[in-house]
Amino acid sequence: ITAYQDIGSYTGTGATGNAVTTGFSPKFVMIRDTTQGGNWIIHSKPPTTTNPSTTHLRPNSSAGEDSGAGEQINFDSNGFTIVGTGGNVNTNNDVYIYLAIA
Repeated sequence: ITAYQDIGSYTGTGATGNAVTTGFSPKFVMIRDTTQGGNWIIHSKPPTTTNPSTTHLRPNSSAGEDSGAGEQINFDSNGFTIVGTGGNVNTNNDVYIYLAIA
């Protein structure tokens, strides 16, 4: 549904500031590296969240919440920006898929 959810892909840069435009401000973002695999990463934006969003879940893991600095994102008014450089979200030239929901 336009302006409520977006499914797409982006290419990792290995540097902070990799912006993904969805056309709305997401409250939920799930990311997966399709090049090398690895963990699924889920960020959600509660009303009190400030950028960057550090705490995230790995639904394919039995571990609890993780706050790895390498997997941080910013929630933006028109999408999200990858500010971490970790392999699960932003390895240079890896292709990532995402689901973003408003």
